[in-house]
Amino acid sequence: MGFIHLHVHSFYSMMQGVSSPEVLCREAKRAGFTHLALTDTNGFYGLINLVLPILP
Repeated sequence: MGFIHLHVHSFYSMMQGVSSPEVLCREAKRAGFTHLALTDTNGFYGLINLVLPILP
């Protein structure tokens, strides 16, 4: 297992992240990552958008 980012914010974390969960997943895959943590603050608003792109 390689490096895993454990502190990633999407645009659902106000004033902390700028990318959508879909873009984060796509770019992580393009960079060769096999894992990515979404650590948005104050809620799980982006969770479904993180999980849907990786489902078969």
